[in-house]
Amino acid sequence: MRIALTAFVLGLAILAGACAAANPNRSESKPNPVEPSAPGGSRPSTVADTTAKTTTDGSNSPTSVDSAQNNAAAAERKIIKNATLVLDVSKPDLAQQKITALAEAKGGFVVSTSAVRSGDGTDGGALTITVVARVPSNQFEATLTEIRATALHIREEKQTGQDVTAEYQDLDARLRAQQALEAQLLEVMKQAKTVEDLLKVQSKLADVRGEIELIQGKMRLLANQASLSTITVTLAEPTPLLGTTTGFWASLKSAFGDGLSVATAILLFLIRVAVALAPIVVLIFLPIGLLWWYLVRRWRRAWTARKLAKQEMERVVATETDRGA
Repeated sequence: MRIALTAFVLGLAILAGACAAANPNRSESKPNPVEPSAPGGSRPSTVADTTAKTTTDGSNSPTSVDSAQNNAAAAERKIIKNATLVLDVSKPDLAQQKITALAEAKGGFVVSTSAVRSGDGTDGGALTITVVARVPSNQFEATLTEIRATALHIREEKQTGQDVTAEYQDLDARLRAQQALEAQLLEVMKQAKTVEDLLKVQSKLADVRGEIELIQGKMRLLANQASLSTITVTLAEPTPLLGTTTGFWASLKSAFGDGLSVATAILLFLIRVAVALAPIVVLIFLPIGLLWWYLVRRWRRAWTARKLAKQEMERVVATETDRGA
C-alpha cells in the first residue's frame, strides 16, 4: 500500500509538469450552457447560427469577428512602458511641483525626487531635479504630452516597451497546473493510512504550495509593472553661453598659465618619483652597495698582502743569491 501510494504521488507530479510544459498557453474551456427549447419544439439560434446569418446578411463578416477578437487580445496584452526625459526649464522647483500634481491627477504617484546644485552648493549654482513618477499605462502618452509642455527645450527623450504577455500566460498556465496538483495531493492525503505516507504527501504538498506562492509573486510583479508605467524626468536650468576673450595679452596669459601648469606637473612628477624610489634605494640598493664595497675592500687587502709577500720573497732570494756568489 505504501509503495503504491508513493508511486501515485510521483505520477501526479510528473503528469502535472508534463501538462504545463506541453501546453503553457492553454485556456480553460467552459461548456456552453444549454438553453431550453422554445415552445413548439423549435431550437433557439446558437452562436454558429447567428454567425451564419450575419455572414449571409453581410452586416457582420468573419473578418469583423476576427478583428474584434484581435482587439480584445490586444487589450489584454501586458506591456511594460518606461520613459526618460531631460528637460530645460526656467524654474526646476516649480516644474517639479507641476509634474507631481500631474502624476497624482492621472491616478499615479511620485516614487522619488532628488535635487543637486552644481558648484559649491550655494544659491549661485545651477539646480537639477530628478523626478521618478508612475502613472497608469492608459495615461502614459497623455502624461508625457503634458510633461513636454512644461519644458523650454527637450534635451533628451527615450521610451522603451517590453511585452511580457507570453511570460505572464506561461506563469498562469504553470499556476493552474500547480493548483490542480495541490488539489490532487489533498485528496491523496485524505486516503493516507500511515503516518509515513502522510508525511510524504505533506512534504510534496509544501513544495507545491511554495511553487504556487513564487508564481503568484512573479505574476503580481508583472501585472504591477504593466499596469503602471515609469517616467523619469530630469529638470535642469538652461546652460548659459559664456563669452570668450581673445587677443594678444589673453593668449599670452593663457600660454603662461599653461607653461606654469606643465612646470608644476613635471616638478610634482619628479618629487613623486624620488619619494617612490627612496624605499627601493634604502632597502635594496644600499645593502647591495655596502656588500659590494666590503667584498672589494677585502679583495684589495688580500691582493696587496700577496704582492708584498711576493716582493719580500724576491728580495730574500736575491739576498741569498748575492751571499752565495
